[in-house]
Amino acid sequence: MKILVISQINSLCKYGGGETFNRELIKYLLNQGHEVVEWSAYIGQNISRYENLYEKNKNYHLVYSKIFQKHPNKIQKNIIDHWKFNKDLEKFLNNKDFDLIINSCYLNFVKIKKRNNFIQICHDDPEILVTGGKSKNKICFWIKYFFNSMISFGNIFLNAKNVVFSDLKTQEKLSSFSSKFDKIQKFIIPYPINELSFDFKQIEDQKGENKEVIWIGRMIKHKKNIKYLNKVAKYLEKDNVKINVYGIGPAKKYLNSKNIIHHGWIDDGLKKYEALIKNKVFLMVSKFEGASLVLIESLCVGTPIVALNNFPSVNFFNNSDGVFALDSNTKAKKYAEKVVEIINLNKKEYLKLVKENLEFYKENLSNKRFYENIDKLLEYFKK
Repeated sequence: MKILVISQINSLCKYGGGETFNRELIKYLLNQGHEVVEWSAYIGQNISRYENLYEKNKNYHLVYSKIFQKHPNKIQKNIIDHWKFNKDLEKFLNNKDFDLIINSCYLNFVKIKKRNNFIQICHDDPEILVTGGKSKNKICFWIKYFFNSMISFGNIFLNAKNVVFSDLKTQEKLSSFSSKFDKIQKFIIPYPINELSFDFKQIEDQKGENKEVIWIGRMIKHKKNIKYLNKVAKYLEKDNVKINVYGIGPAKKYLNSKNIIHHGWIDDGLKKYEALIKNKVFLMVSKFEGASLVLIESLCVGTPIVALNNFPSVNFFNNSDGVFALDSNTKAKKYAEKVVEIINLNKKEYLKLVKENLEFYKENLSNKRFYENIDKLLEYFKK
């Protein structure tokens, strides 16, 4: 098959969940002998590349949109350029013949004419798509709701006949917005991670009796809820629990608790996994997320997770006994108490949570499972 994959930042970049999804998708399609054209909205600046991943494969072709090369940062802001981008894409499609078109742009703004062979990957959860994250200002909330509903959902309800979701909860959430959704062909393909997998024995040997927990991310005040993290830290300080914080960003200034140890940015790969294994609990306090890659990485090494239930995909991860999704309005004190409760479990009970997370990862989020789901998707379009 000749397949077009539309991406935001090209999949040869290290970035986040959407790029990881695209990398594994394209890598697998090429391994199965398909010809793949990746149409990228913009290059992405100062982001390291996965050298020799698949760019030297003769069946892989990377094409850049002409629209965003001079000012790539406007992709999220400029409506006129969005319109120009879609015109550019339609012109490209009119001169090419593809068996399958997959819109895997992390921002779902791509609008193309109705095609039976067009697949929309819904990367973000509906609340983010609609509101751009929660807002304290009601006027801002409804402005975001109105414009994001038109831009983000218009493609799914009016253009796409086939949509891929990361989990059933997100699909159910979106289906509540319109009865037209019933006519769309729906697929569930959870996110993978393209790194290492660890067995239970490896992890058990490294889990000590420490009282250390971990937070990883970009320090953005609103989205990542850094002030809340600092409040949690102050309550954990009473129980001598240390928080190892990995990340950089402008909101670092809000971290002033004595028990927070800031390590700066952590390299991708083995160092991140080693840190996740050595800590007893991963803290997820974000006000909103799309597909959070670090949650999957935590599951991959079995580390129990305490998260605020601020985005639907948390409910999918919560199917594992080692993931605790607390109400989004949970006070910092109650959040800290849950963390301490997990830390104080006896070794047998704690390792049971670790094992649950490992098994959930292997069953739902491993590369093997991801490839099986892609096979089912391709099989449907071969009919």
